Amino acid sequence: MAVFRLDKDQFRRQVAELVKAGDKYEDAQNELSFAVGQSCKDLQSNGVCAPSSDDDRWSNLDELRHLRTPVHTSLVAVDKELKHVSEQQHKVIADLRASLSSFEFRDDAERNEFVKILDKLDRKFTYVSPEGMNLIGNVLSKTPGFDSLIDGIHSSSSAQGPKGSGQGQKSAGGK
Repeated sequence: MAVFRLDKDQFRRQVAELVKAGDKYEDAQNELSFAVGQSCKDLQSNGVCAPSSDDDRWSNLDELRHLRTPVHTSLVAVDKELKHVSEQQHKVIADLRASLSSFEFRDDAERNEFVKILDKLDRKFTYVSPEGMNLIGNVLSKTPGFDSLIDGIHSSSSAQGPKGSGQGQKSAGGK
């Protein structure tokens, strides 16, 4: 019977890389939430872009209104990509968890330290679509050719489609 030992230094390096990636992932989520919030300011409940006196993003002459669809399409694409990254990272974390459980530790405190770090990473990579993605998705779903455009953006996430960009919807994964 062969005995394998966990290279704790290598494991720590892998976890440290995940922590850095998690920080970048959180930054990306925050940036998307901000962009969606800004984008939704110009959408009313009927899905019409409405210029207002205190909002200079859309002029009263409507010369920038044609940019709304590409911007919103990009937001949906980023939303789908962040969901996909979340799902992939949850799988990586689950694999690391399985590795931990397959090794015997002399000291349970060390195992618990790794488990706590993985739990924190699991939470860090949990994705919740920003408020407003439903409204953007609904507006864009009425745009001719939108479904084929979005399906081509990330084929591995196409099962959800643009309507899967639900407000407050969490991605699958985890413990």
